[in-house]
Amino acid sequence: MSEMSEIIKAEMSDLSQLVEVMIEAFWDDPEMNFLCRGDRKKREAFFLSFRNIFLKSMFHSQVFTTEDKKAVACWVPPLQKQKSTWRSQTHLRDMLKSVEKTTIQKNILRLKYLLRRNIPSDRYYLSTLAVSPSSQGKGMGSKILEPMLNFCDQENIPAYLNTSKEINLKFYKKHSFEVVKEYRVNKDLNIWFMERPPTSTT
Repeated sequence: MSEMSEIIKAEMSDLSQLVEVMIEAFWDDPEMNFLCRGDRKKREAFFLSFRNIFLKSMFHSQVFTTEDKKAVACWVPPLQKQKSTWRSQTHLRDMLKSVEKTTIQKNILRLKYLLRRNIPSDRYYLSTLAVSPSSQGKGMGSKILEPMLNFCDQENIPAYLNTSKEINLKFYKKHSFEVVKEYRVNKDLNIWFMERPPTSTT
């Protein structure tokens, strides 16, 4: 079995390749499809959303990838550690511009409000963790989480995330995340908010 690709910091030149990884990994994601349900511009909306997630995290130098660019983790630091103000949920605003003018826009605004209410500003926020479907199940997701989780432990700062896939809960619990809130959007969509307290390094 070949060795796993090393984890490195992403560069701006990786944008297109890593955004494609995010699109592929989230193509069947309940939250993303709730936003773009029935929209002919789904790929464009996904591209704008993940491009802005990437750019926001790159602005704070918090994007990790693998040497083979098969995985990506985008983090946002606590508000007090951010370099300057970045308008909240920019990716949702741009997605709003790209999709057709239907009830989809109402869905985006509803989710935008939900995220603002439930994502604490004093934690490191994992905005996206994506592994190319062809590379899933090989431990790459766990590996790419390590640098920031270790850093959170050293800085004694909690980590936070949200997911709309129940199958992901077991994976994140393996990394000491626990569900702190669950929000039922409709019969087809639940969003789980998860937090990981820092682990003592002493």
